Amino acid sequence: DPQAQYELGNCYHNGTNVPENPEAAVRWWQRAANLGHKDAATMLKFSAENTPSAKFFQFLGGRHRD
Repeated sequence: DPQAQYELGNCYHNGTNVPENPEAAVRWWQRAANLGHKDAATMLKFSAENTPSAKFFQFLGGRHRD
């Protein structure tokens, strides 16, 4: 059930009744998104945009600098 997978991802993301675990959250959102859950796909995009490396890339203006 993609909705249940999405909700489980949210639980891991927020630490609701389980230890906070961003990697597990992404795994569950990925499963839900693979089954067509649009909110799970949005959360995957949000989480990818907010990784330390993505934030650094945004800081650089989205361009590679030597």
